[in-house]
Amino acid sequence: MRSTNPLCPSNPPCPTNPPCPTNLPTPHQPPTPHQPPTPQQKHDAIACSLDGDGQLDRLAEWRDLFAGATAREPAPERVRFTLPAAHAGRAAELAAAEQRCCPFFRFTLVFHGADVHLTVQAPADAGELLAALTDEPGAAVSS
Repeated sequence: MRSTNPLCPSNPPCPTNPPCPTNLPTPHQPPTPHQPPTPQQKHDAIACSLDGDGQLDRLAEWRDLFAGATAREPAPERVRFTLPAAHAGRAAELAAAEQRCCPFFRFTLVFHGADVHLTVQAPADAGELLAALTDEPGAAVSS
């Protein structure tokens, strides 16, 4: 019997191994854009581990990236930017760095021809932080 659990020691199966138990944990998978967050992700603290100067530096990096956006589409709990595909590498680097200090944010990159769509999502109770990250200076808070 082949196990579908990648943590199973007999995956791939071996004729001399006993069947793999089915109650082993599965590795953590981040939700896809069409999948709701897991209970653990819902309970991630709404906090940033960067100090004040680190936050200002990071915000400047985001503003620099978003300055190249050709479209900005706010919606409840998310903002989607359209960027030239050449900016995808920088967008991915920033998203990965942001995840390390602010794990409550979710980032999705979707390629569409010569463009890449970057969606930034946050729980409803992190709306002000989402706005601070994604809104143009002086713009109204996104909802």
